[in-house]
Amino acid sequence: MDIRVRELQRGLYRAAKANRRRNFYTLRDKIYRKDVLWEAWQRVKANGGAPGIDGVSIEQIGEALKLAKKAKDSLKIVVTI
Repeated sequence: MDIRVRELQRGLYRAAKANRRRNFYTLRDKIYRKDVLWEAWQRVKANGGAPGIDGVSIEQIGEALKLAKKAKDSLKIVVTI
């Protein structure tokens, strides 16, 4: 596990234990961190990647990520021209 992800988990755990009434309004910025997303991807992949309640498989997500990367790369070309 990435040490930064583990540190984030520990920090959130400690904060929740210190104050049970605490609200975590700003978790979204932490969830979208590249290291957190990569760790989640690795765990899902290791777990067999079974589809969740939405029925989307890990293969479908992988294909969507490839398309998104292609689009991002093509936008970089347009911007640099």
